Formats: sequence, C-alpha cells, structure tokens
Amino acid sequence: MSSSTVQAWLERYSEQMKYCGRLEEHLDRLRTRAGSAGSSKLSGMPGSPNRATDTIGALLAQIEGVEQELAEAVEESEQLRREIETGIKRITGTRWPDLRAVLRFRYIQGMKWGDVNDALYGAEVDFLDKEESYRHRVMMLHREALERLAAIMNEETEKS
Repeated sequence: MSSSTVQAWLERYSEQMKYCGRLEEHLDRLRTRAGSAGSSKLSGMPGSPNRATDTIGALLAQIEGVEQELAEAVEESEQLRREIETGIKRITGTRWPDLRAVLRFRYIQGMKWGDVNDALYGAEVDFLDKEESYRHRVMMLHREALERLAAIMNEETEKS
C-alpha cells in the first residue's frame, strides 16, 4: 500500500462527515417544509381534496427515509474514525507524538494546514518569525506519518 492510498483512506472520514452534514441539512429543510405544509388553507369543505394532508404524508415518509440514511451514515463515519484511530495509534518510533498529532489534526479533526501548524508549533517563541519553516516541518511530518502508516498496513496485509 502506498502513502497516497493511505491518504485517500484517511480522507474518506472527512468525506463521510461532509455527507452526514449534507443529510442533516436536507433533513432540516424537509422538516421546515413539513411544518409549513399544514398551514395551507384547510377549509374542511366537501368537494375539494385536502392536498395538505397528502403533502405532509409524503414529506413525513421522506423525512423517515433521510433519518434512516443519516443514522447509517453516522454509524459508518464512526466505524471509519475508529479504524483510523487504531491505525494512527500504531505509529511508534521517533517523533511518534508529532506524527500521530499531524494525522489526527488533519484527518480526524479536519483542520486546515495552517491550523495544524499553529496547533503543533504556535507556542514556539520564534513561530511568527519562522512560520514557513514550521509549515515545512509539518509537511515533512505528514509525509513521514503517511509512509509509516503505509508500512504498518503493508505488514498487516503480509501477515494475513
């Protein structure tokens, strides 16, 4: 397994989280529509079918389907997160705390690179003067962490 394959595997979690977010937004829109669907004119007079009831029923069925899909997506994202955390915890050797932190910040917490840089080195006295140097260090740590994780996964594959 290559480090780019490992990176794609890690990125699946953030993609899954984005998907969950979109499902939540869709669910909110459906609920809003369902709440306003009943406010249409309900005269109760014979001769005209009550379309509001039909609309609400259809929206409720749609809401139920999206809720189920969201529950499944959340479970899948949690499973991915657990798998990724397990892999990250297997990184050992020199600089393991920084290597693990880079991967957690970037792929589990979804931080942008500047925020990862700040989280790792922002407390350094010379951080503002050497921010580019620290950013380069973060990118080197990232590459090394991906390579180590790929090696770990390759060892696991060979053992099975």
